[in-house]
Amino acid sequence: MKKTLFTRLTASVLALVMLLLTFGCGNSKNVDAEELFQSLLNNVSYESPLEDAGESGALYFRDMPDGAEIKFYAASGYIADKLVLITLADKKDSDDAVKSVEAFVSELHSQFLSYAPDQAKKFDKAIIWTQNEYIILCVTNDAENAQAIIDGAAETPNGEEETETESQPLQTVGSESGYPVLKSADGTYYDYGNGVYRVGDTAFEVVHYDRDDAANYAKAINNAASAAKNSNINVYTMIAPNAYGICFPDDLQSKVSSYLNQGETIRDIYKQIDDSVVKVECFDTLMKHRDEYLYFKSDFHWTGTAAYYAYESWCKAKGITPYTLSQREQKTFDGFLGALYNNSCNHDPQIASDTIYAYCPVNNIDMTITEASGNTFNWQVIYDVSDYPSNLKYSTFAGGDNALTVYKNPAVTDGSVCVFVKESYGNALVSYLVDHYSTLYEIDYRHWSGNIMSYASQVGAKDVLFVNNISMVRNTSLVAELTKDIG
Repeated sequence: MKKTLFTRLTASVLALVMLLLTFGCGNSKNVDAEELFQSLLNNVSYESPLEDAGESGALYFRDMPDGAEIKFYAASGYIADKLVLITLADKKDSDDAVKSVEAFVSELHSQFLSYAPDQAKKFDKAIIWTQNEYIILCVTNDAENAQAIIDGAAETPNGEEETETESQPLQTVGSESGYPVLKSADGTYYDYGNGVYRVGDTAFEVVHYDRDDAANYAKAINNAASAAKNSNINVYTMIAPNAYGICFPDDLQSKVSSYLNQGETIRDIYKQIDDSVVKVECFDTLMKHRDEYLYFKSDFHWTGTAAYYAYESWCKAKGITPYTLSQREQKTFDGFLGALYNNSCNHDPQIASDTIYAYCPVNNIDMTITEASGNTFNWQVIYDVSDYPSNLKYSTFAGGDNALTVYKNPAVTDGSVCVFVKESYGNALVSYLVDHYSTLYEIDYRHWSGNIMSYASQVGAKDVLFVNNISMVRNTSLVAELTKDIG
């Protein structure tokens, strides 16, 4: 099964990727950029066919200068291959545009390191060609051939550096009463220098707030709500906080100048979402339980327990009674060492291994997975991962990240249908949701292609639920991917 991890951007990876990018400038002759783009599209080998992203291609590039036209072709699912042609309104904007492309490449490099590390290698040899008002980005294993085509058009790439910029975080508003107090053992934390801190034996992924990406996320959800009005579909959204926002010790928060109050952040985003959308508030619920085992020490995902509390919040928003944990069979898997330990913390022995507590559905669920490749097979909602490698044990939840998974519940006979749109935080949540519908269609928008709301109408969905962790809504590429699938 595929590794089930979500995205993050680290400074160390950014620096590495920036050094490895290839540029073209100071040309001996002008090249027909459109012709070069078509040559790269037709004559370079890509791991899977590239598809035209259409107008949504522009959403993938942060701070692209106004007036830029973007042709964006990408492989589907978890294949990294891409080919992009950017035509600027003014060649004076080239430097800013290149920086936007660089940021896109390094962010994707970080994403693929999380859930498809073999694909991440392609970004190490990404080609960025520039000429006056034109920029071409090519990501493929066939980079030597791509470079030869560019060289044949009389282009010789040169190196260039990027200066990383970071959005200003939302102002912290202070602690809220009524929550358990958490204190560190010695009042210190260790900074790995890549967006991850360690406190004692626990790693925390730092989250900053990007208002532009958050606004685009809200716009995408509003687009879904607009489409739903004609189909009588209820739209729900849940933004899940991460461990940094729930369990980072109180005595250390003041020592981090940019510490983010994730409750305020989530509420700020929810204010931008239309009132017709049901906003599931799980931050307060999780804070009330923050002294429990809610997040893994070695990984950035929440545990089955935290996902259950989020499920309770969803039930409250929906007006239904949740099943209890005591009604569910618990399965336990020891020795989990997640992505923070393996990647960001470089196998730091001070990071503790985790125990996974997974809770099965109350009812017997028929589950069918369809991968991005089209391969289809039956699976179990909670799978025995006792013999899995230590870094893949999170795959016990829902079989990992797959394009489309269909859950059928024979115990619910009312014909109710839900479309559940998620990234990997949703994996631990779905085992609770499936008890309430006849059929639940789970879409991982990072690997699925199509129009979500049209699909929801096609399958007769009553509810569409969008669940994303807070790191996703400040991620330009993932917000663009979701926007593309909503339409």
